[in-house]
Parts: sequence; structure tokens; C-alpha cells
Amino acid sequence: MKQSTHYIFGYGSLVDIKSLKVFLVRERVNSDDWQFCRLSSYRRIWNVAMDNQVDLPGYKYYIDTETQIRPDVSVTFLNVYLQSESSIDGLLFQVYPNELKHVDRRERNYSRIDVSDKVNIAVDGKVWLYCGLPKSVERYEKAYKENKAVIAKNYSELVFDAFKTHGQDAASYYMETTDNKNLLQKELKLIKII
Repeated sequence: MKQSTHYIFGYGSLVDIKSLKVFLVRERVNSDDWQFCRLSSYRRIWNVAMDNQVDLPGYKYYIDTETQIRPDVSVTFLNVYLQSESSIDGLLFQVYPNELKHVDRRERNYSRIDVSDKVNIAVDGKVWLYCGLPKSVERYEKAYKENKAVIAKNYSELVFDAFKTHGQDAASYYMETTDNKNLLQKELKLIKII
């Protein structure tokens, strides 16, 4: 029995090939393992947050790189939302069934939805997109009202630089198609919880 083929459309840090390699826990990612493409009917937004004061097994938190103190903030990540006349660019890459389970665990603030009919290239399987869970967006909205929503500066720079590797037009289009990019950015260091 043939296993079905799965693809993920990455629209943030997974546009960075080095991050993709670490993310998939592969020794290497070849240029034919991914394709830069466009997803229709969606727009990107910074509005998924994690509460930096809460410890979750196997997850992460951040410390301020200058003070080495864990700040009372909600670290904000990229998300997408439906908008019929919009589109975003990103990286489409194939994942194996065991990798898909790994990605689902990693993307605990998101749900996986089928967008196979929304990419501008033909694929021989399902295309998945990770959309922020309502509770993760609510966490951002609460933090924003309390002036606690921040973006990790190095994460923001990594995403922008990843789009730049696909050309200046890709970087410009990323900026045009992303909301809330003017949130406060803070120098933060990621700490993994074991």
C-alpha cells in the first residue's frame, strides 16, 4: 500500500533552509526537497503568542539577552488568516508521515489544515498549512492590550533574511503581505525545556 504524500507550506521561519533542516531533523535538505511558491486566499499576521512565564514540558521560554532574566511577556509568532483577495509566498516542502507527527507536536499553538487547492503549483499529495489556534490568538490579544506582546528580534530578522534569499521582490512582498510587523521587538534568547 502506497503511503500518501504530504507537503507543508512554511510561511515564516521555515522559509529559511537551515531552520527547515533542523526542524525536520534531517542531515541535509536538498534543493529539490522544497519549492518557493504562492498560497492564495491567505494573509500573514503576527498574532500567535506564548506566555513566557508558563513552563510546558518539552517546550521553550525566552530570556532577555542583556539581563539574562526571563521577562514577563508573551512572545509573538507568525500566523495566517483567510482573506479572499490576498496571497502569500512561502516554502513548500515534502514531509514523511513520521515527520508530520513531529511537526504537529512542534506547532502546538497551531492546527493543521488542508490547503491543497490554494498553492500555485501542482503537487501529488496533500498540502498542509498551520493556522493559529483560537486560544493562541486570544493569548496574543490579551498580551497586546497589556503591552506585553513582543517579537523576538532574532526570529523576525531570520524570517526577513530567509525571504531575502529568494530575492528582493520576495522580501518586499513578505513585508507587503504581513500585518502587525511593527510590534515591539526584543532581544531574546531561546531556552528549551527538557
